[in-house]
Amino acid sequence: MSGCCRAECDIALICQTYVTAPPDGEKVSRRDLRCDIVYVAEVNPGGWAPASVLRTIYKREYPKFLRKFTAYVQEKTKDKEIWF
Repeated sequence: MSGCCRAECDIALICQTYVTAPPDGEKVSRRDLRCDIVYVAEVNPGGWAPASVLRTIYKREYPKFLRKFTAYVQEKTKDKEIWF
């Protein structure tokens, strides 16, 4: 069909949260949390685009996605209680 492109995509997003102990008597706050994010994506456009073009797009789009995702999560969770 015109306007359609066949592609296959496998994506994995893994987040790991670390908690540092706050000073005695204080509750855990957001500043005591750290999160590592691993994002991996494999895109197969089925031969519709050369590998060099895909690499150029990946280098630009992956960091942009992670920045937007991180900002979104921080905005949505900044005023919420921390769950354990």
